[in-house]
Amino acid sequence: MTLRWRPEVIIPNMEFRPGDRELFEDSPEDYIRHDVEGSDMETRRRAACELVRALSMFFETKITGRQKKSGVTKANALVDIKSFFSHHILPELADAQVDAHPVLKADTLQ
Repeated sequence: MTLRWRPEVIIPNMEFRPGDRELFEDSPEDYIRHDVEGSDMETRRRAACELVRALSMFFETKITGRQKKSGVTKANALVDIKSFFSHHILPELADAQVDAHPVLKADTLQ
């Protein structure tokens, strides 16, 4: 079976939408609860996340080798977590502007 990365199918369904921003701005607690409890089980975003999770289980080497920027909920032997954290996460969290990237900072607290 040939694995073809189809970002035009997955990425649009995982994007941060205006409604997500509104929920975060109006009620940050509800935004976090919504994400943590998985109350978005019937959404395209959750389906896209589950598809990526399933693909990564069966095609771990191919999936990991194609990623340029990603977030992980489970580490695999092909990802250097320290390097990923220091290059992608830490600079955003250490930004001198405290109010910069509020959603990213809230999501890291989970």
